[in-house]
Amino acid sequence: MTRRKREVKAGSAAAVALVAATFLGGCGDDVYGDECTAGVSCNEVYDVPADYELGEAASQASAGDCIALAPGSYGEVTLNGGVSLLGPSAPEVTVGTVTVLAGADPVVRHLTVAGVVKLRPQVSDARLDSLHVTGSKNGVQAEEGASFTLVDSTLAGIPENAILTVDAARISVARTTIRDGGGPGIWVQCGQGCDCTSPTQVDLNDVSIDSATYVGVSLLGATATLEAVDIVGTHDEGYTGNGGGLSVSGCSTITSGEGLTIEDSSGFGMLVDGATVDMAATPMPPAPSSSTTSAAALGCRTSPPVRAHGSKGRTSRTTGAWESTSAKGPKASSSSTTGWRARPRTTCPPMPGFRRAPPTGR
Repeated sequence: MTRRKREVKAGSAAAVALVAATFLGGCGDDVYGDECTAGVSCNEVYDVPADYELGEAASQASAGDCIALAPGSYGEVTLNGGVSLLGPSAPEVTVGTVTVLAGADPVVRHLTVAGVVKLRPQVSDARLDSLHVTGSKNGVQAEEGASFTLVDSTLAGIPENAILTVDAARISVARTTIRDGGGPGIWVQCGQGCDCTSPTQVDLNDVSIDSATYVGVSLLGATATLEAVDIVGTHDEGYTGNGGGLSVSGCSTITSGEGLTIEDSSGFGMLVDGATVDMAATPMPPAPSSSTTSAAALGCRTSPPVRAHGSKGRTSRTTGAWESTSAKGPKASSSSTTGWRARPRTTCPPMPGFRRAPPTGR
């Protein structure tokens, strides 16, 4: 392991050399430069050529330092607050579980994570960039007060929740694919539900969730914005037929721009349970009359009407406008597999028939 200072003044000869090294160099070896650390502010860089030196580097590094990994396989690691973990590319470096302790602005980038990315309480503004996460249980897990941005990543084959946050402050996911999971795609929960004083702030942009189990996205006690989100093929392993695309509950507030698509769910398309949803208008043909259920029966209030497709399974509709799904509502007779695209502002009271599976992995 080597340790390098990164105190370079702009415009100096050293700065020019550093830029050249960024484009010419490799990772985990100070001889070949700073490819791993390009674009990341590092007080010091710990170059780690092999797994046996990772533990020592992690114990020595402090806030603002970076650990640069050479290609290879590494075990699990715990990062002190504010320490970044960087590889050359996800296909070249595999690590086990990465645990990030409380601190500001850590970066975890260009890695395959065969375990869990754990953000402990009060990790702030973590950036998870260009990761391939296969997960030993959950994929990315954020605890109380944590905040993170996940970009340009793939979470595949996660046994339980691909992304699980409980009482987190903020999550942002962009240009990311979640597929073939054994549990929910994204589960965001404030433990106090409607009594939550600081709902988790959620921003999903250009996110694809394919073949999640039980629910594609569940938001409980959250304030969320969705843009260009596709939720496809949610199922429940055949236990109840209730696999659903998007569940919005616990006094959550959801705003969506263009491009929310939910299709091929085994149960419901969207379920709104004691929450408020405001969605972008996309005119679509009305669902079959056999899937119609009165909004009054659900106690929902809806702004001007809009048309939407019902997904396979249970749907609830008013004249020209979608509502939430009822846990005991009728099955849609349509064979349509297209999901919801709508723009009313909808507020529905809690529905006692909705069953919510508790998250795991805390």
